[in-house]
Amino acid sequence: MTKQYTSLNGLVELIESEIKEGKFGLPGRRFPQTREIGEMYNVSLVTAHKVMVKLRERGIIELVGKKYYLTHGRVSKSSPLGKLKDNDKKILGFHVTNIDSQYFASLVHSAGKYANKLGYRLVTASSDYKHQEEIAILNMFRDIGASGVLTCPGIYDNTSELYSNYVLPHVFIGRKPDGVNGDSVLVNNHAAGKSVAKHFIETGYKEFAYVGLKELSRKGDPRYSGFYEGLKQEGYDLPTENKFDVSADDFTNTSRITSSFLHKLKEPTAIFCFHDLIAVELLNLCKQLKLIVPDDVGICGFDNLYIARTTTNALTTVGYRINEMTQTAINLLTNQIETEQEGGVNYYIEPTIFVRDTTQRNANYKKENMISHDMLYKGIV
Repeated sequence: MTKQYTSLNGLVELIESEIKEGKFGLPGRRFPQTREIGEMYNVSLVTAHKVMVKLRERGIIELVGKKYYLTHGRVSKSSPLGKLKDNDKKILGFHVTNIDSQYFASLVHSAGKYANKLGYRLVTASSDYKHQEEIAILNMFRDIGASGVLTCPGIYDNTSELYSNYVLPHVFIGRKPDGVNGDSVLVNNHAAGKSVAKHFIETGYKEFAYVGLKELSRKGDPRYSGFYEGLKQEGYDLPTENKFDVSADDFTNTSRITSSFLHKLKEPTAIFCFHDLIAVELLNLCKQLKLIVPDDVGICGFDNLYIARTTTNALTTVGYRINEMTQTAINLLTNQIETEQEGGVNYYIEPTIFVRDTTQRNANYKKENMISHDMLYKGIV
């Protein structure tokens, strides 16, 4: 044996690396019993038992009955473990990070209707932006015999590892963790950001700001990168002091973080927000500060939630077809279930800017294609 270990954790890491290298076979295959591990690595039965416990805690193996099975990746239905599982219950799991959000609630409602149409039951659970809860939810879907999982993944450093090792077929909605090979249904965020920049410029603004999520790096936020690129291409700047970050689980921080900036405004400024709920908080703050929207401050959100249309100043926002997003995701997931082939498709939903009160500063915005009081700005590139 070329690799060495000097402690219990060292032995666990050694065995885990050997599992992932394929020494013990593909996910779903039988894994040696505790006594066999003790003999293979020349350790006591007590130590071998501790090793097995830690491997189970890491999601590398699973105990079914009195036998252990490999669960370090997608488990085929034709594998020994796959044959033991009841995968014919026609259940799909749906993990979201915050079920109280209008955005996630809309996804769940749309997905539930389409899943029922296909003969599946949809089981939904919310992790409330907690990584350990997300792990527990994914394990719960596995334990109840779900055939596959739709997921809006959390924003954590180890989210990629979580899904790389997950045993059930799954499709990402809205965001795909870096380095994970799997199907996803995403909004064309970069193009949307560029179009927001174009709309702001054509509306007459010359100063700009962005409010994003502190959990996302700038490189990991295509809405920001598209917005920044769109401004730069037209000769405009987005200074560092005009970039703000709020917590994904507490948009009420928007007022505290941006208040000083808004107090000091000297020129009309257009602000692009990562999410409609952030934009609404910003809109309320402008009212408190007696700033006139859209003359002093222009605001654009993202996701076209119901609240965007019902505020006193209806919110300009980026929207897209929720039904197309969920139906595409379920179709990709059921295809994985039926074919047992891991996905790798990134399907992009093309968005549109809905121009409303918060940026209708002058007559320069596009006026064609009126739907109700909304104006569809065809600026997506």
